[in-house]
Amino acid sequence: MKKLLYLLLCLLLLIGGAAVTAVWLINPEQFKPLIIEQVKAYTGRDLQMQGPIRFTLFPRLGLSLEKVALKNPAGFPAGDTLAFGEASVDLALLPLLDHRVEAGRLKVSGVRLSVITLADGRTNLDGVLGTAAPAQADATTPAATTAGDDTPAYHFSLDGIDFTDGALNIEDHLTGKQWLLRDVSLQADALALGKPIAVALGGRVQAPSGTLRLASQAKLTLSQALISLDDWQAEVAMTGPQVPLLLQQMRLAGQLRYQPADKRLQWQSLDVTAGPWHCQGELSLQQQAIPVVRFALRSPAFDTAWLASQQDQAKPAEGKGSPATKATAPAQEPDLSALQGVDLAGTLELDRLQLANLPFQQVALDLTLQNGILEWRKLSARLFEGQLMAPGRLDSRQSPAHLSLQPRVQGIAIAALSKALLGKSPLTGRGQLDGTLVAQGVTPDALRRTLTGKLALQVTQGAVRGVDLPALLRQAKAGIKGLLGGEQSQGETAFSTLGAQAVLTQGDVKVENIKMISSLLEVTGAGRTHLVKENLDFKLDATVVGELPGLGDLKMVTVPLRIGGSWSKPQFSVELGRLLESKAKALLEQQLLPSGSRPKLSNPLKGLLGN
Repeated sequence: MKKLLYLLLCLLLLIGGAAVTAVWLINPEQFKPLIIEQVKAYTGRDLQMQGPIRFTLFPRLGLSLEKVALKNPAGFPAGDTLAFGEASVDLALLPLLDHRVEAGRLKVSGVRLSVITLADGRTNLDGVLGTAAPAQADATTPAATTAGDDTPAYHFSLDGIDFTDGALNIEDHLTGKQWLLRDVSLQADALALGKPIAVALGGRVQAPSGTLRLASQAKLTLSQALISLDDWQAEVAMTGPQVPLLLQQMRLAGQLRYQPADKRLQWQSLDVTAGPWHCQGELSLQQQAIPVVRFALRSPAFDTAWLASQQDQAKPAEGKGSPATKATAPAQEPDLSALQGVDLAGTLELDRLQLANLPFQQVALDLTLQNGILEWRKLSARLFEGQLMAPGRLDSRQSPAHLSLQPRVQGIAIAALSKALLGKSPLTGRGQLDGTLVAQGVTPDALRRTLTGKLALQVTQGAVRGVDLPALLRQAKAGIKGLLGGEQSQGETAFSTLGAQAVLTQGDVKVENIKMISSLLEVTGAGRTHLVKENLDFKLDATVVGELPGLGDLKMVTVPLRIGGSWSKPQFSVELGRLLESKAKALLEQQLLPSGSRPKLSNPLKGLLGN
């Protein structure tokens, strides 16, 4: 037994000595031409290997490379598709006897990957990922094992990956844009095709519009037709003058699926938190000459007050300037040219949307974006117990953009709406609004200056607050003339229905066919206002049709009213001269002449009343 042990020990020493001798005698540099030739045969690319190749045989078979670069194919700008500064990996020796290739961790530093998309849609990765080898490789590549081949197949496994100091350069000649990803780090657990791999990725993206920092983790599954990321979580920080506040801090989660053949990315079980906003749903992106985006998103709530508060906090950091100039200068129209480079369609649902003082509920949006035309066939919401619908269209091909809208409101509580918009409730009741509007531009200032179209308003079972028409008529009857001091009374004028039509022309509003009906009064008239100047100029005729205390002698007499001033300070007046003239005409017609035989009096009291 002792002799057998000595024999085995001598055999191991001989094998070890042979291995050490082989390492010393075999020059790894002689394999460079073979490696370069095989890469050329498989990919059609040139491979540069400027650094040394190193081998180790004990205790594990190891390989390390330095300064390796895979060149871009013909037809692309000169440069490297993939390069790295240093890479190393090792293999366990004994598992090779059992047809198992068990590799240790792959360590790579200084990785540089450049992805270039030409105007015809070709990329410099087409010859490396997802395509078959060229025909000339068939003669040198070993044939696949057939059913009659008894040679056992090798099973491959990799302990993991450590990437450090990586960079990714993306050039898209379709859009003329470029992105640079720096400080890339990637750690992955044991790697095997078809099995989930725990991965962690971090990096920094630089673009003309700003900088993005990313830290993410997921379970990666690789196959020839599909790349999957399950349980994906990421934290994103974006900075830059053009980065919206909502996107500066985000948390993302979901399941990602990428199909290399179709260049399509699907984001399933999407979960996004951006500022106070939380959103879930589905999204897909397909790379084409014009990227195709499809989505279905749902959010429980969103409040724009957060954006306003963040903007207020950022104002002191904007630097010194002329506050007066900034306050009066009109807002610039946003650059919407990017809308012409996206094919987008999808739906968005929000349970609650707080837009300034307007608490929308059950918001539903269905929109499409093609050739720079953003169209929403459905935009509906609940607002102040009523229903709002406003389909529309935005044409970004023009500058400023052309906006068209068809608003329709049913059953809305007018008092609550006016309180939210104006800070007070001059009108109450249930309202209905129908209209067609167009405008040039999307800023509030542009909308006020260019809004054109038609609106029809109908309000039921309400009141006009701040003006008591019966009291105003009693004051006029008592001989009070003029504007009554320009102050509004504390009363109100109730009505059963109030209707009007408005014609808008470049911010000027011509209101016609005003008609208010109640059991006591009927009011008709017309007037004008302006969305920028906010002035009022209305002429109304009020007729007493019911029994009002102290106004019995004015029954069926038309009382001329005038409304002037501004939206914030309306002023009401009665034209007393016309009132007395109307009363005199009524008396003459009712008392002096028999019915059916009296002539028409044009103005019998003219000169006596001074009007």
